[in-house]
Amino acid sequence: STTTQIIGSKFLNSIGVTGAGKSVCIIDSGVDYTHPNLGGCTSTQFLTGSCAKVTGGYDFGNNDPDPFPTYGHGTQVAGIISSDHGVYSGVSPDSKIVAIKVYDDAISLSIPQIFANVKKGIEWCVGNTTVYNIVAISISLGDPTLGLSFSEGCSGLDPYNLQIPINNAIKLGIPVFFASGNDRNTNGIAYPACLYNVTSVGASTNDDEIAEYTSRGGGLDVLAPGGYLTTTKLGGGFTIGSILCELLPEGYCTIGTSFATPHVAGAVLLIKEVDPAISPEIIDKELKDNGIGIFDLRSGITFPRLDLLNFFHVRDWPTFHHTNSREGFTLIRGDMNSENDVDKLDLVLQGNVVDDVVSRTSAANIDGDEYQDIIANARKLSTSVDR
Repeated sequence: STTTQIIGSKFLNSIGVTGAGKSVCIIDSGVDYTHPNLGGCTSTQFLTGSCAKVTGGYDFGNNDPDPFPTYGHGTQVAGIISSDHGVYSGVSPDSKIVAIKVYDDAISLSIPQIFANVKKGIEWCVGNTTVYNIVAISISLGDPTLGLSFSEGCSGLDPYNLQIPINNAIKLGIPVFFASGNDRNTNGIAYPACLYNVTSVGASTNDDEIAEYTSRGGGLDVLAPGGYLTTTKLGGGFTIGSILCELLPEGYCTIGTSFATPHVAGAVLLIKEVDPAISPEIIDKELKDNGIGIFDLRSGITFPRLDLLNFFHVRDWPTFHHTNSREGFTLIRGDMNSENDVDKLDLVLQGNVVDDVVSRTSAANIDGDEYQDIIANARKLSTSVDR
């Protein structure tokens, strides 16, 4: 899809980084595990733990073990992360989903009741981390009743006591993502996105502008595409990835920070596949440091838009500035002293390399022709010959 190309996940998928073996905990309205591109399971298969894609979860809205939804929001989020459709694939198409449902079937719970269930959901995911190999928590919910916008720390406000379970997730190495809100604020973001140890996510357009509805300010961490997306829909099929969806019944449109957030959560599944030991703190920092800067005229702030090619320094290859910080994605290692040591037009390795260790192949646009060239890690063998 267009957004997976924008953030770079489509390229990573093409070289085998797909989120395989990693799970995301989606705390939302539940997930339609019968959807063909979210596992295509029956209720019996889910309840017996034999679904291949949506492998577990719980319904706190109805207090039962089946998080099948009556409201499609969570299914749309799930497809952005994990759809395995050939065209409308998610950011991490081989990843698994743990579905936590916080609404009742009638969508009649009060906001405090919903957020009490969010708290239980975070605790459930933290408690079942090793069972399902959960490496990220994605929550596209906010409280619109507070009537305020916040910087980091929420001005000490935490009416639903979410900070402690969030901290516990971080201690286990699980980053937590919340949508920043769609209230158009320029001086702060919504609760709970403003809590400490949360990575808050706002929406950008496909033209790399900040989405006008995004709540932003000093507390916003990262942007990702959030408008008119094609993703999995409750009951089968897909939403309409254009403004034409506004002409159709509810459930065909996906626009908002709710749908930017799973792009970042899905990206973390890829990051964790490459670097399982990377901490939430480093992930948060690297997402910010390596994002594409988008200047917001209204707030006067430049925000980083998620970019996985920058995160893995793909666009820097080859260069003597590159480091070994991402094992498996390092192009050059060893005694590179200057950029003159790199022959950028003839670096592709063919056949055996004597007296050297060639590690996992990767790719980079070496010659600037907009095509990716397959390359491999190598070191200089002598003062006169590079391999």
